[in-house]
Amino acid sequence: MNALLFSFALLQAVGSVVGAGGAVFAEIFYLRAIQDGTIDDAERAHLRIVANALRWGMLILLVGSIGLVLTDFIYDVPVQPALTHAYWIEMGLAFAIIFFSWALSRRRVGFIVSSAAVFAGWWFMALLVFGRLPYITFGAAAALYVVTTAVIAALLFYVRIFIVKPAV
Repeated sequence: MNALLFSFALLQAVGSVVGAGGAVFAEIFYLRAIQDGTIDDAERAHLRIVANALRWGMLILLVGSIGLVLTDFIYDVPVQPALTHAYWIEMGLAFAIIFFSWALSRRRVGFIVSSAAVFAGWWFMALLVFGRLPYITFGAAAALYVVTTAVIAALLFYVRIFIVKPAV
C-alpha cells in the first residue's frame, strides 16, 4: 500500500511540476514571440510544444489523483480524500485550468484573463500538492485564486505592454 501511495503521490507531484513549469515557459515563450509584434511559424511551434507539456502535466496529475483516491478507497483509509478540503480545492483548480485552457483555445475568454487563470491555477496546484498552502476552506481558496488571477493578469498585461516594440 505504501508503495502505491508513494507512486501516485509522485505522479501528482510530477504532473504539477510539469504543469507549473510549462505555464512559466508558456509565458516566457509568448513574451519572446510577441516582442517583434508578430508570431511566426517557429514561435507557433514552440507554443504548441508548451501546450502539449501542459496537457501531459494535467493528465499525469489527474492519473495520480485518481490513483490516490482509489488506493485510499480500496485499502479503507479512515479519512477518504473526498472528505477533505484539499481534495476539493485540487479538483476545483483542475477544473479551472481545464476550463480556461479550453476557453483560451476557443477564444471564449480574453487572452490576458485566461492565461493568467491557467498560470495561477498551475502554481496553486503545485503549492497544494507540495503542501505549501496553509489549511484553508474551499471558499477561501476560490477567493484567493480569483484575487491572485487578477493580480497576475494585471502584471502580465503591463509586462506585455513594455515588451512589444511599437511599429515604426
